[in-house]
Amino acid sequence: MPTAAAYTEGRLDAVFAEPSDAYADIFSLPIFEDRIYLAVHPSSRHAERQSIDLQGCSGERIATLTEGPLTSSRLREVFPDFTAEVCMEVEDIFTQMNLVANGVASALTYGRIKEMFEHKVRFIPIAPENVPQTISLNFMKAREQDPNILALTAAIRVLLKSK
Repeated sequence: MPTAAAYTEGRLDAVFAEPSDAYADIFSLPIFEDRIYLAVHPSSRHAERQSIDLQGCSGERIATLTEGPLTSSRLREVFPDFTAEVCMEVEDIFTQMNLVANGVASALTYGRIKEMFEHKVRFIPIAPENVPQTISLNFMKAREQDPNILALTAAIRVLLKSK
């Protein structure tokens, strides 16, 4: 989540990101939840599993992102028993998934990328069930009546009702 200053200084109008309780002046409209998967190459020893407990992945070579909720430091916080070897940190999820697709490493990733890579990467749900990530529309409460923010919020609410 960007800092409140990014909003108040006018650098950002709205952001699609995880909501944060740290900023009382930011409104968050939850849009969807996503779960974490272990992404592996189809020839991985884990590829045929229906779900996976990360404790059983000790020593697994993984690629992480340099920023965001699935960085190597954040993974250690969220999954303290996951003792994987971080072999590479990359800037974007597409590079990360291509490393997995080419058998260089595995990765923990969110399910929203599955559709783009499921033809070359196997996505295994984490067991036991893990805490999902919520993606929200976030903007300054003071901008709630801004016509552009109102239009964006209305469009998202229509989309949510149609599901």
